[in-house]
Amino acid sequence: MPRTFHRWTARVALLVASLAARPAVAAQVTLAEAIERASRSALAVVEARGGVGAAESTRVKARLAPIENPYVEVQLDRGRTTRDVAVQSFLALPVEVAGQRGARMAEADRLVDWRRLSLAETQGRILGELVATWGATLVGDARVRRAMAAEEDARSQLRQIEARLAVGDVTLFEKALAEAEVARWGQLRTEWQLQLVRARGLLRQLTASPDLEPQPPPDPERPDAPAPRQVLDAGVLAEATERAPALVALRRERDYWGAFARRARV
Repeated sequence: MPRTFHRWTARVALLVASLAARPAVAAQVTLAEAIERASRSALAVVEARGGVGAAESTRVKARLAPIENPYVEVQLDRGRTTRDVAVQSFLALPVEVAGQRGARMAEADRLVDWRRLSLAETQGRILGELVATWGATLVGDARVRRAMAAEEDARSQLRQIEARLAVGDVTLFEKALAEAEVARWGQLRTEWQLQLVRARGLLRQLTASPDLEPQPPPDPERPDAPAPRQVLDAGVLAEATERAPALVALRRERDYWGAFARRARV
């Protein structure tokens, strides 16, 4: 094996090991706790929840009385040939007529429905990403531990072959095979560590918890995945697609813009 390859592998391994090192005070949480954090503190969820608040404030404004605040308009006019000044004042009391308030209230209601369903769609999408990332983190951690153990076994076998080579019991070809096995496991460990770092970063981003660490299952060999509740045939998939939050939110958006167009025509 070229020495440059070994040096490069060692540097990358040290860099990834430093990035993948767990904090000393990492908070181990269960999947249920992580879901609760993500549904409350994820950036996209907070943004969508703010949109709901803005829509509700718009509805409160739309429900105000059809009589707006009165105002006074004063006009001054000075003659060109005389110094007389004419002053005119107007008192105005705006009143909405022809169903403008009702159309505005309907538009605000559609906006609130749209924003609420958008919030539900965002929460569902974030929770789906969280569960997938949670599983990727647990799998990645198990892969790294297995790769480290396999790499150590390969190094142990390499040391034995080197000792046997010194007495002429094996050939250089067998030593080269053992070195290749060590390099293979080292490369796999590095790749899996990079994947683990990426999964942990995304998990902490989704939960807005920089010190979060997933709590492993009681038996890593048997994670006890829940059984599916029903068979996912074509009918079930079609019904689920029809009731998907993203599609429902798009329909509510369509209703809102329809109400907006109707209010503009009043």
